Amino acid sequence: MNCYSEPGKGSAFKIYLPVGNPVKKSKRLAFKLPASAPAGGHNEKVLVVDDEEHVREVAKLLLERVGYRVVTAVNGEEALVVCQQYRNEIAVVLMDMFMPVMAGRLPSPSSNKCSTSCRRNTKGGR
Repeated sequence: MNCYSEPGKGSAFKIYLPVGNPVKKSKRLAFKLPASAPAGGHNEKVLVVDDEEHVREVAKLLLERVGYRVVTAVNGEEALVVCQQYRNEIAVVLMDMFMPVMAGRLPSPSSNKCSTSCRRNTKGGR
């Protein structure tokens, strides 16, 4: 660590961290669900909408492990396309409230852009 300071001007710090072994992108998360985990899905389709890839991937992995079929979208605009593609199959949409392009806003079921039986659950991450 290096520190440089001048009275009346401020300070600058440089911190040098050791180089570690990079984690391979293909490496999957390895974990087991606890025995007390709630009963899983019954093959229902869930749409996960989030602009952060790691959030989508973890949500997808967890939901698939408990018996759901999962499709993902990067933003609200893409979610509309996915909703239309799987119009009567999506049981629930999990959507980030704070992301670019139509954050947390899917049309009402009556607009015919999503299934009339589709439920929505929004989450905020910031």
